[in-house]
Amino acid sequence: QKVTHYALWVNLITIIQIRCFISQMRYTDDALSAAKLSIVGIAAQALMDAYDSFLHLSLTASSQYMFNTFAMISLFKFILFSLLEMRYLLTIWRCRNREIFAAGWDEVRRELSRVYSYFYGALLGGLLIIFNAMEHLDVIALLFQAYWVPQILHDVRQGSKNSFEL
Repeated sequence: QKVTHYALWVNLITIIQIRCFISQMRYTDDALSAAKLSIVGIAAQALMDAYDSFLHLSLTASSQYMFNTFAMISLFKFILFSLLEMRYLLTIWRCRNREIFAAGWDEVRRELSRVYSYFYGALLGGLLIIFNAMEHLDVIALLFQAYWVPQILHDVRQGSKNSFEL
């Protein structure tokens, strides 16, 4: 009973988060608006949702009773992370690095491989840190909630206002 209520609430919140993220992507569709966003802040948010997806996926292995419930949560979080947040991350990167596209596709592939390597390296490193520091999971979870700090610092440095639509 509690697992079902938890799953319903998490899925509802994730669907709302997906809807808000799509709205934000439409709001920053042009290059000028996308340049106001911190790529580190969006990457931190994507990492947090990826960890959340992995957490719920690992919970599916713990009990056959909860498999379908946690698999759906993991699926929605994975959709949010892989389809939306990674696409948004690449959109921001493309808006900031337009000169690379003039250098040819080999340079674009090289730089894009570097971006993916950094991101997935951070994802793997974070999973290792979480696994090896389970006794400090409360501090790690608190630090993950600071994904807005890079956006605030970026706004201060750039003198930007209204980077996000509220």
